[in-house]
Amino acid sequence: MGLAIVKRIISQHHGSVSITNRSGGGLKAQVSFPVPKATKSFSQPDLNRSRKES
Repeated sequence: MGLAIVKRIISQHHGSVSITNRSGGGLKAQVSFPVPKATKSFSQPDLNRSRKES
């Protein structure tokens, strides 16, 4: 039941989920979501800029 809920939520967001067995035991779960194209360009903050101390 838990994986069915996960699959439904991911599908609603146009993503995908895959589960595979690992050879040494256990499983591998991979979740993917599409990356939307950026509509605006945002600049990165300047982390090297000195901050004034109060």
